[in-house]
Amino acid sequence: MKILYHEIMFSIIDGVPYARLFDYFHNEKGEPQKIVWYRDAAYVGLFLEYIGRTDLIETFAANIHELYDQNRDVKEPDNLGQILYLQSLVKNKNNDLIKAIVEEADRIKDAEGNLTGTTDGSRSSAYQNGWLIFGLERLGLREEAAKFNRHSQIDDNGYSRLLWFTLPQNGIKQNTAWRDWDPTRLKISANSRYTNVENQPFPYINIGKDHFAMRSGTNYKNPVLTQVAYPITWGDGTRPHIWHSVELFMYCAEFQERK
Repeated sequence: MKILYHEIMFSIIDGVPYARLFDYFHNEKGEPQKIVWYRDAAYVGLFLEYIGRTDLIETFAANIHELYDQNRDVKEPDNLGQILYLQSLVKNKNNDLIKAIVEEADRIKDAEGNLTGTTDGSRSSAYQNGWLIFGLERLGLREEAAKFNRHSQIDDNGYSRLLWFTLPQNGIKQNTAWRDWDPTRLKISANSRYTNVENQPFPYINIGKDHFAMRSGTNYKNPVLTQVAYPITWGDGTRPHIWHSVELFMYCAEFQERK
């Protein structure tokens, strides 16, 4: 737990949560740049909220201006809810940004209230709507949240099971609006992809799924570490991987609380 804690903290530099600290992409000028993704940052926000240190990324969250991080050069709809959640951690909220996100979500939703577009290459309105509703409700915008389908069955990559933080847990403050959601109704398509180039499961995906199983009352596994020295976590062949670090820390923390 101490190593995981330090892995996460080590990847937050000058208030910015870097997704993969030692991995870079090249900007339009061809210059190497550290990677910051809204999805990873939002999971870091959950961790910092758990330990009471959201102040560490408040400046970063307050200075978000783009609606999408353009991961894989794609506008991924789950980014909208992730930014809203990060805004909920900020004292002086950017109301213009929040308004722009609400307008964008209205623009890209279908007739059933499902956000359209892909996340990591697959349709998953269940995941995208889940983040959006979570973010809107954290900001007190329940009327806006009601416009979107809380029970979407579109979940081609199974990412809905990464929404463990929306499920209730005794002793931890949760969003009670999700108590009537039945995760067993979700169907995962046969073309779901959980493996990397080495044909191994993405570790953060599996841990998130196990955390979801723990909170939904189904079978779940003991936390598994592939090594005990820094860096413990990895993803896409890089170490450390902040999303993996957060998922594993939060899962281990709750696993210990339940023992």
